[in-house]
Amino acid sequence: MDSSGQVYLGVWTNWSLGPAAGASLTMTREQGNLLIAFTALFVPFVASRFWRIFAILFHQCYSTPHPRDTIHHQRQVVLRNATSPESGLISFLRLLWAWRGQRPWLRVLPIALFALLSIVAFTVAGGFSSKIATTGEVLLKGDSCRASYLLVSTNMTEVNLSRSHASTFINNMASYAQQCYSKQSSGQILECAKFVTRTIPTATMDYNASCPFKSGICRRDNSNIRFDTGHLDSNRVFGLNLGEDSSLTFRYVLQCAPLATEGRSETITVSNQNFTTYNYGPHLSARNDTQSRNFTHLVPDIETQYSPIKLGLVKTINFLLTYRSFSMFQGSFNPRESDFKPDPDLIRRDGDVSLAFLSGNGVYLFSRTDDDWYKATVNTATLSSASNPDQALYRPEEAASPLGCVQQFQYCRDPTKGQCGSLLIWTYFNLMPIATSLKGVIDTLGPTSLAPQTFLQQGMLSRIQENQWQLDVERWWQIVLAGFQATFVNTAQGSGLFGTVKPENEHDWEFCRNQKIRSAEHASFSILGLALTYSAGAIIIIISFIIAPILGLLQKYDRYNKYAYLEWEGDTAIQLHRVAQDELGHGHWSRCDETIPITQPDDLLAPLDLSDPKHPCWLVPLGQGLTPSEGSSKQSAESSSGHTYVEVRRACSDAHALDGNHSYGLEEELDDHQNRPNTAP
Repeated sequence: MDSSGQVYLGVWTNWSLGPAAGASLTMTREQGNLLIAFTALFVPFVASRFWRIFAILFHQCYSTPHPRDTIHHQRQVVLRNATSPESGLISFLRLLWAWRGQRPWLRVLPIALFALLSIVAFTVAGGFSSKIATTGEVLLKGDSCRASYLLVSTNMTEVNLSRSHASTFINNMASYAQQCYSKQSSGQILECAKFVTRTIPTATMDYNASCPFKSGICRRDNSNIRFDTGHLDSNRVFGLNLGEDSSLTFRYVLQCAPLATEGRSETITVSNQNFTTYNYGPHLSARNDTQSRNFTHLVPDIETQYSPIKLGLVKTINFLLTYRSFSMFQGSFNPRESDFKPDPDLIRRDGDVSLAFLSGNGVYLFSRTDDDWYKATVNTATLSSASNPDQALYRPEEAASPLGCVQQFQYCRDPTKGQCGSLLIWTYFNLMPIATSLKGVIDTLGPTSLAPQTFLQQGMLSRIQENQWQLDVERWWQIVLAGFQATFVNTAQGSGLFGTVKPENEHDWEFCRNQKIRSAEHASFSILGLALTYSAGAIIIIISFIIAPILGLLQKYDRYNKYAYLEWEGDTAIQLHRVAQDELGHGHWSRCDETIPITQPDDLLAPLDLSDPKHPCWLVPLGQGLTPSEGSSKQSAESSSGHTYVEVRRACSDAHALDGNHSYGLEEELDDHQNRPNTAP
């Protein structure tokens, strides 16, 4: 199903999801992939800004001008400099490990857990962000809409073209049913993803139903079939996007039963050939009730079908399946749509009745079956082979076996309120072309519509189920349902298979322009999902960027804790660097209460002293912080840049004293420096 150029691009409402959740945006697959990729990048960015908001709040809550231990200040520095919950979590875990002997759990672990929860929450949110891409449903433009109608023509070219189109349509639907309705199908086949629902659900599948006709005409009063789709919503099932107030429900019911043949069959001879006739009402030879035969179906008798042949030869033998139907219209028999005039025992004024006659036609079965339709119980031949010299072969009991079926259709406006019509016949509605009926399936596919065809080879059937006829009817049911799905879409796409006409009024065009399909070439997105994702993200981003400037403005007018704000600004990596250099006398600093402090253009800052790699410190310029005489009397080290420095671990002296390895102070450091060779740092 090619949907190129037929899909509506833009904003529309998918009424199966509701007026709010159903607001959708459809674009090409390439554009959709870009939107999904952008959203995947947007969510992590929002996560980092969300973390920044709470990092500010935590930092401000913990801020105090009173002396606190190292863990407190390191926690503040991590809160200020961690740019994402991931980096914050890693830093807090390292902090916990470094101070594990001091039991920092109560002060650090809660924030670490908050960072972890933020990561989890936004990871899940990122996963759910894919939900902005909806069910894959798109809306057809409907510009090419052409409705199918039942073609009645005396032009043989038109008739043959119609039959050819019908055959193509039904064979496609048979393939679809085989792939997508089969219980063994995974449903992942691309072919199964073109309608809004992969399969039409069946509400009732009763394999032990009563006879759908008058008592005595069915072979059994029970063990028959009744399939019922229930009320199928035109929006959710068929993709007719008309809104909750305008949607309809459609219901299809099929009942079938093998028929008794006692008293209804007769052997006749025509031109020295024996035939068996079955009489359930006279056959209409020209669809005219004045020209009829006194039987419903005629077939070569069983002996003719199984005349002596040399077994083992390659044969192109298959079952013979013949369809006969009659139709009622407005309570009366409708000869124009009927193959035979029914016996009163078969008449159903509330449904279309059809008969399917199955003949063995020379096919043998490897095993006996008492299936009510196949009835292969007669052993008249054996097959000899090296592996099995006496393989018994079975043929049917009768020349033909009739199966009677009733089809019913129903429209409802609102079945929950009883706003339904009666279960009636197809011709009341003219809802679907004949190709989507049981008649179209059997007439076109013939014996290939039977489930055992897979096991038929050289005129012999190796495998058959005891309820084979029920499996056959189930397969027909699935093909008809697939045809219903395709008919709605074909109409909107203008690919009707029979005579087609353009819609005659705006109301009919509304149906055409509101047909949904699934398309792998396009992507539909929930506008509500997009709005929530991007609006919530935008709010978080804006708050994260304005909260710090607002706090700065408030503290400037003494409306906020000045210390807490300045500590937030001072705990940035660049401010901490400024403090370290400033305390050692490097540079002439300005704008120290802003985000980026600066120095004079010609100021030079000190490099690190790496003479002890495990304890690096800044170098202090010669004479910095000392009297001129002290500076000039000390031996100095000249750097490669031409500036003279003296090694003073002033910022680290307390740490050296605490670890017990370095107990000397500033003077001892200078004396020690005098005794070392003059080397560049």
